[in-house]
Amino acid sequence: MGAANESTASDPAGDEPTTGQEAVKPAPGDTGWKAEAAELEKTRRASMSEAEQAIAEAEKRGRAAAVAELGRQVAAARLEAAAAAAGLTLGEVGPLLDMTRFVDPKSGAVDEDGIKAAVAALAKLAPKPTPPRSGAPVTGGGPDQPRRAASLSDAIRGVYGT
Repeated sequence: MGAANESTASDPAGDEPTTGQEAVKPAPGDTGWKAEAAELEKTRRASMSEAEQAIAEAEKRGRAAAVAELGRQVAAARLEAAAAAAGLTLGEVGPLLDMTRFVDPKSGAVDEDGIKAAVAALAKLAPKPTPPRSGAPVTGGGPDQPRRAASLSDAIRGVYGT
């Protein structure tokens, strides 16, 4: 029982014993906790072994890569949706676009304004749609009206039966 008392120390006010492992809770509205958290992380990393540091670094790189990949996927989906809303289809051009341009590499946040600007630029470059043409001759006539000839040669053939 004496060993447990030796590992604890009293806090400066002398109220309760502490082990030095408790988390410090920030006061409401206190923004200084971020600096304290960074200092705690620095201390924790200093006490890690070389293997633990390598594992932590690999985990950090893995998280960053996952955030970047998901950010690119979200940016691609939002670009496609914005293009469709503007009446554009990306078609074969979509995979050629660099989606990393629309993603913050640190946070993975998608740049909505950048996507809107890109869609506006693509809209200027895209060919204007033309009304579809069927290729069939438009000759008029209805179900109870005789069909008119599509050309002068068709009219001559119809008159002379050739």
